[in-house]
Amino acid sequence: MSTLTRHFYALDEVVAALARCCLAGRPKEACFWLQELIDSGEAAFAIKAMVEAYILNCGVMRLGWLKAAYDAFAAEEVTEDALYEACIALCRISVRDYSLIGLHLVRMADCRSGKPSQQYFMEALGQGNVRGAFWAAGTVDVLAILRAHANPLLAQPLEIIYGLNNWAGTAFAPHTILCLLLMTCGLRPDEYDAVFKPPTTTVPATIVEEKIQWAALLGRRARRLYTIPNDCFYLVTRRGRMPWSESTDADLRRVGDQQTTAPYLRDCEFWNDMIDECTEDYDQGFADDESWENFANKAFVDDIPDEWSAEERLKSHGPGKCGQATACATVSKWLRYNVTTTDMGAVTFSGCRFLAGSELVAKREIDFINADRHVPISEDWSAAAWLATLWADPTMTELASALAAISTGP
Repeated sequence: MSTLTRHFYALDEVVAALARCCLAGRPKEACFWLQELIDSGEAAFAIKAMVEAYILNCGVMRLGWLKAAYDAFAAEEVTEDALYEACIALCRISVRDYSLIGLHLVRMADCRSGKPSQQYFMEALGQGNVRGAFWAAGTVDVLAILRAHANPLLAQPLEIIYGLNNWAGTAFAPHTILCLLLMTCGLRPDEYDAVFKPPTTTVPATIVEEKIQWAALLGRRARRLYTIPNDCFYLVTRRGRMPWSESTDADLRRVGDQQTTAPYLRDCEFWNDMIDECTEDYDQGFADDESWENFANKAFVDDIPDEWSAEERLKSHGPGKCGQATACATVSKWLRYNVTTTDMGAVTFSGCRFLAGSELVAKREIDFINADRHVPISEDWSAAAWLATLWADPTMTELASALAAISTGP
């Protein structure tokens, strides 16, 4: 069961759609999903989605965007204009760097090759060898060393990255933050101008006009202008981990029934507020006809979702996206949509600033992502272990456990 937004999209899918459209350079669509989160009272999810999308796909190669995002999102009050400016600026970033993902994968193999020393860490850091420094980081107080020895120009970016989970609401694991810090220190001085260049944040006039049109349709079925894009589902949404044989359509059709509506809406801020206005005993849902009628008149301006056409419902709900709900298949498809790949058997990263050509992730190191071979999830570099090194979010911890428990087939 997924929480539903103001216009009855699944919340996790709107978050994923926002991130994907930003990365795909589709500003109009990205702003539509951003507005859906704003209208649902879930702007915090929008901030998290944009920052996480930047980190996983751009690394530290456009820290000017991250600095602007910090200035806007760490403020006491985050404005709608600031959210739109960050969204537009992220849509305009064309540089991709997948070193963060690649370094996490190779580190699991590196850690089998012996124990590093503090001296090795210092030498690797001085040489700009991020992979080596990341491997040896457990031997030293990394933050203290970076604060003492890093280029003064990197002082503020390092602090912004160190506090990432606090100001952006992300839940990256400590090793992810550590890797980002080392990548920042691995930048060459000749890269600084491009990396720290302030982003262009002007919102196009066409987007401003679209916002006016969206506002006129607020709360109406006609506001559901877009379908959740197919390239955003895998790994990070419930439907993206669901086999074709299952569907979320029943979830949507239950909204509009007095007995079954509340559970699908209660975790959305907008719906929470409306339910509080209409009933005194929230935990019991709509126990009396009067409170239900009061709510239904406000919530379903046109008609209830069960009366929508199949085409309309498919904009937000429908069959699962995986032929086989295996961890290998799920992670593999996520990587294919989020990382440039050249080999179905082993993802190779064409854009890894901090991994040299000879150090690209080898097939033996990430064999688990080969969906065709159904590799059992038992090795240290399994889907579950890899996810755990990237995220500390409870949702991702649960997901890692779920993936590890899924049968990988014959």
